[in-house]
Amino acid sequence: TGGSGGTGSGWTSAGKRGKGLLLDGVDDFVNVTTSYRFNTTFSVLLWIKKNTDDWGGSLTNVGYLSKGGTAEGNVQEDEKFSFFHQGGNGWFANWHNSTHLIRYSLQTPPNDKNQHHIVLVFNIDGDNLTNITSYTDGVAQAVGTKFVFGFQEEGKSSTLVIGKSQYAAFNGSIDEVQIWKRALSPQEINASFQAG
Repeated sequence: TGGSGGTGSGWTSAGKRGKGLLLDGVDDFVNVTTSYRFNTTFSVLLWIKKNTDDWGGSLTNVGYLSKGGTAEGNVQEDEKFSFFHQGGNGWFANWHNSTHLIRYSLQTPPNDKNQHHIVLVFNIDGDNLTNITSYTDGVAQAVGTKFVFGFQEEGKSSTLVIGKSQYAAFNGSIDEVQIWKRALSPQEINASFQAG
């Protein structure tokens, strides 16, 4: 747990299944080394619960999960994908192709302190993110505006980061993080949610 600049995370017995990762919103995060490039369609699944009154308030880019994005230097170009809260604007997901950063706005879950089952399916065709499919508690959510920025992804990082972005850390718990190298079906997603 922890990492460069981090003090390490703790555990809570109130995870969705047994213990869950407890993050203090200051400097807790987890680094996981991976060789997976996230260049083809993939799905991310996690259970998430906030300890604060909102999902990040005015804080800029509270990070939940990303590949890269905490190294020194040009962090935007070091990041392959990310899932985060942007202060005052809700949830977003980023993905880099060889020439651009592609961002989608997402539906933010209910503003409560319950566990929520979140799934994002990044549908990739060649060097293009065609769309993101978002699910909260087993139900498909509307995906909003697509943004394209001129940051070239340099692919420097081999680190999957849980609980932090280059700007801010998450205050809450994250549990049962899963990465699938394919699109999960609506039936699989609903079954995962129902299984708890």
